[in-house]
Amino acid sequence: MIPLSTLQRTLQRRPASVTLSPMWLSTHAELGVGTPNGRKLLLSENDLELLEAEYRRQTNDASLGFDLTQDRVAVSAQLTNEKASQRQVFGGFIRISSSDGIIHFSKNNGEICLPPGSYLSLREGDMLEISEYDRVLIIENGALMENIEAMMEIVPEKFCHDTLYVYRGNDASQNKVFELMKNMPGSVSLGLFFDYDPAGLSLAQTGFISRHNGPVSIIVPRDIEVISTIGRGDVYMRQLEIMDRLRNSFNENAWIGRHVMNMVKHKRVLMQEAMLSRKIKLTEETVRR
Repeated sequence: MIPLSTLQRTLQRRPASVTLSPMWLSTHAELGVGTPNGRKLLLSENDLELLEAEYRRQTNDASLGFDLTQDRVAVSAQLTNEKASQRQVFGGFIRISSSDGIIHFSKNNGEICLPPGSYLSLREGDMLEISEYDRVLIIENGALMENIEAMMEIVPEKFCHDTLYVYRGNDASQNKVFELMKNMPGSVSLGLFFDYDPAGLSLAQTGFISRHNGPVSIIVPRDIEVISTIGRGDVYMRQLEIMDRLRNSFNENAWIGRHVMNMVKHKRVLMQEAMLSRKIKLTEETVRR
């Protein structure tokens, strides 16, 4: 059955045709909607009326502007299927931990000590007193948040003290992380620990570095040649388009230059999970902007 979010977008746009994907082919078979024409499914006004009737059935006559990005509780007030919400459970929360287990809260709310190997989910970044930390380390993959102690064995020593660890998040939660970074004092340094691949470099360069006015460093393998033996060629090949964009945009004297060329040289990349499992020692490089 067609996802409710796709149904809503289609009715808002009211296109004359859509790409005949497996999902639309299934919708055509189930609802009798549209006329297949090559790689397209043609939609008449009558077809759109059938789709609108299906939308009303699924949403208890909700408007086409009904916000499906609300959480499941809010969505269930209107819809019978609360899972129609596009927001992931915990999706709007910031996931944090710290090198010393101490979480400092703002507004005279004190602090708590997390049990070893655990992390905390917060609704808003301003619940934290960031100035109590020397640095913040943004971590790309959630698997590392579940293996904090193992990560501390490979990151540079300074990131094992007075450091707030923050999962970079996705969608709504990433926006919350951006808000947290916006409010970081310039006295707090920012570390970025992402996959050692074109996507990770691009994410650091375009998504995070410019959002902090204080010192920024990137966390990379101490021996970048290690990708020649344990790196993944298949991931490199899937990211060739991103690599091409990076090569056309970086200054060879910039921090990103030698890492891009190292990946091009070996045609391999290294994921965070592999760095953790292989205990690859890491170092930090200051990003000069």
